[in-house]
Amino acid sequence: MTSTLERFTLMARAEPHTRFTSLMDMLFDPEGLRESFERQNGRKAPGVDGVRKDDDAVGLDARLEDLSARIRRLGYRPLPVRRTDIPKGDGRYRPLGVPSFEDRLVQDRLGRILQAIWEPEFRDCSFGFRPGRSAHDALRRVAEVITNGRTQWVVEADIKGPSTICHTPTSWTSWSTASAIPICCGSCGGS
Repeated sequence: MTSTLERFTLMARAEPHTRFTSLMDMLFDPEGLRESFERQNGRKAPGVDGVRKDDDAVGLDARLEDLSARIRRLGYRPLPVRRTDIPKGDGRYRPLGVPSFEDRLVQDRLGRILQAIWEPEFRDCSFGFRPGRSAHDALRRVAEVITNGRTQWVVEADIKGPSTICHTPTSWTSWSTASAIPICCGSCGGS
């Protein structure tokens, strides 16, 4: 993590009620975009533009300056996402979106900025899409809690698609009061 993002994380941790504004300068910082370039996996499939990391490396400084200038003047526009279907083991397919290489840089940079702000907010028992944590870490923690803790419930949930998610506060309220299942096993301070 860059020193700017590290300072941001330290400030977010020390002052949890601080509202961060004016983040745009961090987004269009050419050095931050270069870090995002370095973080990209060169073997990933290209998006609709057909550009791979090796292709973008030619004239990189000029490309990053141009991208930075477009973001700064609000002229950056992401390209459409290339859609493909990945076969699942049961004969069904899972849709996959493949962004353009330039969009990956912007998404990575923005993700790192938001992560620097929000990471201190997460509890230690949260594993989803966090740096240095994986599904395997979550399973190890569940096994530890089941083996050593006083666990009364184990709940498995699988979101099949956007239509299965409750989007309104009313539906969340009725769902949570009707189920009465303790989701957190107490290891993170929840009930």
